Amino acid sequence: MKRHLRIFVTVGLLFLTGCQIASQLQITQAPPTAVRTPTMSSYIKPTATPSVTTLRIWLPPQFAPDSKSESGLILQKRLDEFVSRRPGVQIEIRQKAEEGSASLINSLVAASAAAPEAVPDLIALPQSQLQVAVLKGVLHPYDGLTEVIDDEDWFEYAHQLGRLQNSSFGLPFAGDALVLVYHSDIESLPISYTDFLSGTNTLIFPAGDPKGFFPLSLYLASGGSIYDDEGKVTINIEPLTTTLSFFDQATEKRLIPPWVIQIQSDDQGWQALQDNRAKMAATWLSRYNQNNHKDYLVTTLPTPDGKPYTLTTGWVWALANPHRSDQTLVVELAEYLSDTEFQSNWNLASGYLPTRKSVLENWQDSQLIMTTEKIVASANIITGIDDINRLSSIFYKATMSVLQGEKEAYSAAEEAIESLNQP
Repeated sequence: MKRHLRIFVTVGLLFLTGCQIASQLQITQAPPTAVRTPTMSSYIKPTATPSVTTLRIWLPPQFAPDSKSESGLILQKRLDEFVSRRPGVQIEIRQKAEEGSASLINSLVAASAAAPEAVPDLIALPQSQLQVAVLKGVLHPYDGLTEVIDDEDWFEYAHQLGRLQNSSFGLPFAGDALVLVYHSDIESLPISYTDFLSGTNTLIFPAGDPKGFFPLSLYLASGGSIYDDEGKVTINIEPLTTTLSFFDQATEKRLIPPWVIQIQSDDQGWQALQDNRAKMAATWLSRYNQNNHKDYLVTTLPTPDGKPYTLTTGWVWALANPHRSDQTLVVELAEYLSDTEFQSNWNLASGYLPTRKSVLENWQDSQLIMTTEKIVASANIITGIDDINRLSSIFYKATMSVLQGEKEAYSAAEEAIESLNQP
């Protein structure tokens, strides 16, 4: 009888101990919260189910969601909203440099070859890298996955950003344009070469940058072509001569200062403008918007005939994981990050050119709306980045020879064409 009693007591004690342990676990268990790691940002919607779907996004630092900028906060809120609508979804953000050996495109190509399981589902690519990625076969087209890309709400330049080889490879979310930033005390803006050359206000640009786009922009505005009828890279002598003649005359009148050849980057050009070393500068719209100064305004660049021509580029959301069996959720996220509701606030905060027409309907600044409409109406996207870089390098040498007084415009143009045709 005593033995049976001891067994009963022992079992009872074990039962009570188990209850105490369970009670302690219930008290100390932390409530589910969003998870964020030191090396990446993740937004997790707590769910009752154990399975979690992770969507990986790669983007450059300037687009990263964070609390240090208004645009970063807006993107972070947008991602939180998406996750709250999709229980069991986790979004993982990884930042990649825009350029260099560890750039977005280089990292994507390397991962696609060596570690396919590590490639992102969605990647923010500049148009130049989108072209490279498509040629290397590391992107999945949107064809048949969404109707949004065919929406008439896109600006024409934006619609072209994501299209390559008759397929849609990107949903546009940000644009940029080469523009003229000028001091607000300039009363009469130069819309043509004649206007500029008859004025007194100086203009600067990164003349010392072999990849600078300003000479190329003026060449194209003069009617120049990049490709001939057979699709080969070409240079038309008359438009290039017109461009170089403009530089020659502007230099002679000191409207383009001689020290412009020392400006080797857009950063240096912007700093020179802020230091009041010139009244006008050819620079990128995003730089102006992100460093808006009350003493400066923005418009399109002067052209030979005064008809606006704006060299434009941009960024798109691209599908980079061809191994994902269900692309629906990824496409839904891309759509969510490129619609009007989001872009209206994000484009305004980030300083990038909007890609949708309806965005302007939500803006309140009438001057900003008019300027944006003028820019997008004259927008021409940069295509064939390798060919563009080749031509830019040739135009750089021709421009430098004219700015330094080494050659006249026509002979410099002839030399440029000879350089292009050399094997």
